[in-house]
Amino acid sequence: MASRYIQRGARLPNSEPGDEALMQANAAHARAMPLARMLDNGMRFADALALHRMAEAGVPWVAAGTWLGERNLACADAAPGRTAEAQHCIAASACFRFAQSAHVLDTPERLRLYRRVIDSFARGAALLPAPPTRIEVPVGSGALCGWLFHPVGADRAARPVVMVFGGADGWRESYYTMVAPLSEEGLSVCLLDGPGQGESRLFQGVYLRPGFEAMFESVAAKLRQTHSAVGVWGNSLGGSLAFAIAAASPAIDAVCANGGSARPSEIIERYPRVLDRIAAMTGHHGRAAAAGLLTGLDLIDRLPRITCPVLVLHGGQDALFPVESAEPLHDLVASDDREMVIWDDGEHCLYTHAAERNLLAASWFATRLRAAAERRRQ
Repeated sequence: MASRYIQRGARLPNSEPGDEALMQANAAHARAMPLARMLDNGMRFADALALHRMAEAGVPWVAAGTWLGERNLACADAAPGRTAEAQHCIAASACFRFAQSAHVLDTPERLRLYRRVIDSFARGAALLPAPPTRIEVPVGSGALCGWLFHPVGADRAARPVVMVFGGADGWRESYYTMVAPLSEEGLSVCLLDGPGQGESRLFQGVYLRPGFEAMFESVAAKLRQTHSAVGVWGNSLGGSLAFAIAAASPAIDAVCANGGSARPSEIIERYPRVLDRIAAMTGHHGRAAAAGLLTGLDLIDRLPRITCPVLVLHGGQDALFPVESAEPLHDLVASDDREMVIWDDGEHCLYTHAAERNLLAASWFATRLRAAAERRRQ
């Protein structure tokens, strides 16, 4: 009988447990990227656990995540079939994505790592039963980039589509776990890197600045050419961006915020270091530009312009944006079709309630977007 060992004798990256600055940095990365978030954002449990354990042992965060990504690619190369290869590649992409999350500025190392995020995901996605289409929508001197997924079956033009995006550091591929629940409801899904995010920022030079709503609307307009209705689902700071888009564009058919805030500038006093990541989104290196952007994102006066259906999802234990910050997203909109769902024990973005969150939102979008499409046909 043959025996086969997985990982036995694998050479791990060098560790430096005596380096106090390194250990403090690893601990900070681990707090920002807890296991629940990693799982929700598409990382395998074994990889997420290994990354935390290697960080605790003194392996630099970037090196640990990169090693895990390369190990998954090696498994993809040796995979016996398309399904296994696809899943190993997508797992590799998640590892590289969490490795690069340690970078705040867009250094050459970060760009090299993020290219591996994109290439690994593209390789795996191309092997899926329903491969996505890569889209680029020109904006200014660059483009917003996304993956457009379609469920197998009916005419694509008859389907609504949901545009999904994140915030300061949770980008496009992080929301791949949302594709299946939405697709099972018969919806197309556009995973988008908005301005200041992922590929759109790192390789297209598109930053988050005043007037960003028009950039998102350009994507929505392109999607309307082939879809019957368009919904917007923003996560974390992206939830605030989603409501700004809905306030600026009456053509948006439904909007959902997961972990968003009506006043995102409130974070400045509690977590001033977040400004460094926001500054990178703007293309500037100073915190002043970041603070100005967040202050300009105050939605209180804009919310009464929103008339489309509204869904607000929030965690009662959200340390980034408390429930009180999200309530105006429900209370102040003009829409008669509005709902707010709070999980009392939920953390930021409801990582620990991911399955429930996704199923609820998918069903909600399906109902509202089909109704919007029907109204257009009449």
